[in-house]
Amino acid sequence: MSDDEIEGCFKQKIEHHGLKYGFGLGKGLSKIQKEMKQRLTVGSHKMKSDLRGFGTSSDKVVYKQCKVRKDVFSMLTPVHKYVFPKRKKQMHPSYFAAEVIKFAAACINGRQNGTFHFGIQPLENNEGLIVGLQSSEFRVYTQRIAIDYGLQHCFMGPCSEKRILERTIQPIIFVPCENGSVVIEVDIQPSCLFMKDTAFIVMFPPNGKQEKKLFMYVSIQGWNMFETIDVQKSECLKEDLKNTLELRNKLEQSRFRPNKAIVNKRSALQNRLTAGNTFVTDQMVPHIICGRYTRLENAEKILSLIKSAFVSSQVVFDFDPSTSLIKHIEQGDEYFDIVLPDDENTDEY
Repeated sequence: MSDDEIEGCFKQKIEHHGLKYGFGLGKGLSKIQKEMKQRLTVGSHKMKSDLRGFGTSSDKVVYKQCKVRKDVFSMLTPVHKYVFPKRKKQMHPSYFAAEVIKFAAACINGRQNGTFHFGIQPLENNEGLIVGLQSSEFRVYTQRIAIDYGLQHCFMGPCSEKRILERTIQPIIFVPCENGSVVIEVDIQPSCLFMKDTAFIVMFPPNGKQEKKLFMYVSIQGWNMFETIDVQKSECLKEDLKNTLELRNKLEQSRFRPNKAIVNKRSALQNRLTAGNTFVTDQMVPHIICGRYTRLENAEKILSLIKSAFVSSQVVFDFDPSTSLIKHIEQGDEYFDIVLPDDENTDEY
């Protein structure tokens, strides 16, 4: 509600009780409305003392103001870069873009997933303090334009390196905090599908006097360290970059392999349906899959004509809600297996 709407709603009732509706009272009611709206917004989201998951959206997530820490266990576990602007010029989109590009370049050379957090104060021992920034000073579109502008100045004209960075830098995400501020985050995912086995060098910074820079995340005894390496030593890294790319490729492939438990269930189901036969033969044990047969006018007659098939069938899938098929399946047998939808996770098939 606007201030005029609040006044129209409360003024008459307040003055009816002998009180005067003034400027201070109006501002007080406006403040109460704002606090209630903030509480409702936070209440409808899940409060997190942890960080947003890599590759996920900020839907129904609100950060608490607290310390956070994330350890890195592999190249696919994101390393986290915490940045909190201390000076006014660091609030500019160009500063945000330059830091994102530098971080992304280091992740590419380190073959490392990462998440850039703008609005979290860096602490010691890989910890960060969620503080947040005033959301009114930032817009997703403005930040995205700044990154695109920065990329154009880090590479002269269209080139494969620029395209690699564009694919690596994921969409910008605004994560709200409990105090009404936001943390601006960008996931970095250097997939093996488009990376090279050579050093990734950029002209940096995007604005001002530029130099060729080689940024890299280096894993030392379980710690991922950000380093700026002399470009002239890039040739010495050739073998290491090739090996780490092969390692990441194996990790990516293992992540997308089908679950063994699901594969085993499918194999068992296939074996029951085919009795182990590779090809369909006359000796193949039949199986029956029934749809909604009770919708047919002559359903009982049809089931009666093929009742012998139910006796010899290895397995019957009955997807009709009725139980009229059971008598044709049992046929006097004392033991047979019945599996209901509640007994298995049918989504796995």
